[in-house]
Amino acid sequence: MVRVPAKLKGNSPEAAWHNQLREVILSLLPVGSSNTNYKRTTRGTIREGKGGGSATGSGKAVWL
Repeated sequence: MVRVPAKLKGNSPEAAWHNQLREVILSLLPVGSSNTNYKRTTRGTIREGKGGGSATGSGKAVWL
């Protein structure tokens, strides 16, 4: 998993650029829950549910 650095404090152009880049990285990361496993393959990312019987946790692999 990608570890995103903390926000920089201050009004300098470097701090503003760093914080904007940080927000872009965070927006690109997939949002996961405790019921979801992500597997990275050479063809993409697979999201797998852990089960539970509901439509959202059916355990079927979904290509993102």
